[in-house]
Amino acid sequence: MPDSEIILKRASELFFSYGYSRVSTQEIAARAGISKKTLYQHFPSKKDILLQVVRLQMEEVRRPLEAAFDQPDLDFITRTRRILEIVSALFVRIGSGLIQDIYRSAPEIWQEIDDFRRRNFFSRLEQHIRQGHARGIIRPDLDPDLIVRIFLHIIQHLVTPEQLIDLSLSARELMESLVKIFFTGVLTEPAREALFTNRKEPNHENA
Repeated sequence: MPDSEIILKRASELFFSYGYSRVSTQEIAARAGISKKTLYQHFPSKKDILLQVVRLQMEEVRRPLEAAFDQPDLDFITRTRRILEIVSALFVRIGSGLIQDIYRSAPEIWQEIDDFRRRNFFSRLEQHIRQGHARGIIRPDLDPDLIVRIFLHIIQHLVTPEQLIDLSLSARELMESLVKIFFTGVLTEPAREALFTNRKEPNHENA
């Protein structure tokens, strides 16, 4: 394995365990079994290492998200559950502490994360919600445009480092709670039961 890959792998382990600001380049180099001089030959700074770690994580989540959104044989409930599992797994892997640390210590990298979720998650989630409304999974008496705006606003403004700092919840717990609160209100009764009991969406959709 090339030195650059080893550095990123060991840096990821340290960042995920201790955060960004508490880890030094000396510790990364030692964990990678190389000198600091060799480390700096590959990455000019610790922030450059963090940027590449973040980009690798974003790419790892982008592929399964695209597959979940684009897989034609998934019904609305199964697709919703798959999306939540992917996002929750990312939160568990990275951890709330590192997310908060990036926001405080490397705001430009947090901005790249925020741009990524807008581009690869928010826009696709909007399409997903509109499809659910059109197929009768989301209550027909609710306006789809309003549903989309409310849900995206909730995620954008509550699943953030500031809120994770203020609330005594992990990122995964916050996301799961928001989904339960939101979908309890907008899904039809059969669809709501299917989502929260691990069943497929109700058959009335195709009636």
